[in-house]
Amino acid sequence: MTGPVSCFFPVLSGSAQRGVFGRIAPLPKVCLVLGFLVLAVSFDRYDWLGCTLFAAVPFLLARIGGVSPLRLLRRTALALPFVLCAAAANLLFDRELVDFAGGATLPGGILSFWVLAAKTLATTGMVLLLAETTSATGISGALVRLHVPCILILQIQLLLRYLVLTAEEARNLANGYFLRNPECRIIPVRDWGMLCGRLFLRSVERAEAVYRAMQCRLFHAGKPLEAGEVGSFAEWGGCILLFGVLCLMRGTLS
Repeated sequence: MTGPVSCFFPVLSGSAQRGVFGRIAPLPKVCLVLGFLVLAVSFDRYDWLGCTLFAAVPFLLARIGGVSPLRLLRRTALALPFVLCAAAANLLFDRELVDFAGGATLPGGILSFWVLAAKTLATTGMVLLLAETTSATGISGALVRLHVPCILILQIQLLLRYLVLTAEEARNLANGYFLRNPECRIIPVRDWGMLCGRLFLRSVERAEAVYRAMQCRLFHAGKPLEAGEVGSFAEWGGCILLFGVLCLMRGTLS
């Protein structure tokens, strides 16, 4: 998407134009990621082998595509605590013995715990790989090609923009607090409410300033968004071939 609004939305990664995947049009990549997500979440709750193999796919593709797998893993691991807290209940309540490998058995809670963690690595890793190799503008153009409602795409764009603004204001507030209290290393709980209130007010002020600047550049929320590139035959052929391999893996591991 080009035009006034594109100047105000950040690129998700500086490596968007580097590597094999960075040179592929966004639309084939988005379709590949959507297909991968469907396959990854379709495994049974005890299908640990298939989920483990699919969890490795994003990092193998990152290695091929010129993205650091270790950096991708560190970013993906940030989503694990939220899922593992929900999956921890399985360890307590699912005690049924399930075949593991070579005739060995394990409690179902342990297997389902691992399956949830593997699915998280697979899905989050693939989405982050897309973000590493594609700009937010490119993803938006691909969603337009897929006939996603423009209002939803615009909401995603604004969310990305305003999350960055909120993070910047939070960093400025924290730096200001520590400059006024040089001996303090951690913000006390008693000050959290005051700082959250200030963060909200400052974020709203910044958001209003950004929106006025967008309007000065002729931004209008009702204007249709521009569609992205369709992609070449070779790009579609490569993505379809890779998706076919993933489907074959899914069928073999089921």
